Amino acid sequence: MRKLLLFLSKTDTDIYEKCPKSAKDTQLGFGLFVLLTGILAFCSGTYAILNMFTEFDWKTETVRFNNLGFIVAPLLGTFYALMIIAIDREVVAAKSKATAVSRLCLAIVIGVIVAIPIELKLLEGRIEKQLIQNYKSENLQETSKKETAINKLDEKRSLLEQKIETSQKEVESWSKLMTEELAGGGISGKKGEGKVYRDAKRNMELHITAVKSAQTQLDNFLKYDYTKGRDLAGKNYEQQQVGQQFDLLSKFQALHQIVEEDETGSTWWMSWGIRILFVLFEIIPSLIKIMTSPTEYDALIEARRRMNIQLTNARANEALDNLETDIDLILKNKGHVPLPYMKEIENRIMT
Repeated sequence: MRKLLLFLSKTDTDIYEKCPKSAKDTQLGFGLFVLLTGILAFCSGTYAILNMFTEFDWKTETVRFNNLGFIVAPLLGTFYALMIIAIDREVVAAKSKATAVSRLCLAIVIGVIVAIPIELKLLEGRIEKQLIQNYKSENLQETSKKETAINKLDEKRSLLEQKIETSQKEVESWSKLMTEELAGGGISGKKGEGKVYRDAKRNMELHITAVKSAQTQLDNFLKYDYTKGRDLAGKNYEQQQVGQQFDLLSKFQALHQIVEEDETGSTWWMSWGIRILFVLFEIIPSLIKIMTSPTEYDALIEARRRMNIQLTNARANEALDNLETDIDLILKNKGHVPLPYMKEIENRIMT
């Protein structure tokens, strides 16, 4: 883990080992900030890409992610995180306060870019609710047509069911009268199958036939007209509706709509609070560079840089001095440049 943090902070391990503990902890801290920013960038990038694979089910009014998105999003999210880490390594590796100040703006931009998708994720429930409300508002006319068509089908079904219920009650009423006539407690007051009994039986059979006929009509209606009618209403609605997108831009626009409609201002404060939090998180390494004194590690890096420059200049001067001697040798040889001399000159300059 220590090697990873040192790599992320772009630390020279040879010089690192010669530094005191405080300087070592500072370099490890820079690496930790880069690592955490990379993790947040992965989450942010993955969520942003995943929103490209959203599907809205207008029947259930729910949002779901396409299975392909769970494969593509992590891959692109990883690439995005690596890119952010590479940029952050350069930010925390600033060798001077002036460089750190110039890279502070870059850190702010990175913080905003990383923060927005995470902000949308944290407020996802409210944002999706707003998008669904927008969807309903834009499709109010089509929804009304669909509901009207379905209501007509429901009314016809209710009429057939009511007809069956009415005929069934008539059957029960005439059946009761027949029973009373057989017992002698009916209208005629006589026991047996008299005229009243026969009339009641005939009426009961007529209503039984009516019940069967109405039930057949209801069964056929439910099997054919009702099912097809509802499917047709749904298909027409699906074809004529104004589709709602749930991509990153749509969610960002919905968030602004929520902020504008929120009279309390709580959404605005929460939205900007989340952004500022991630921006601060991103610029902390640069702020540390600006506000703190150079550590022993910084001093050793600067000393080595100056030493290397001095050694390079000294070696170049030495090569130039030797080159004058070589030129004298070449001139004595009538302008002809022997290959051994050329090779020697190249070696002196390049080594």
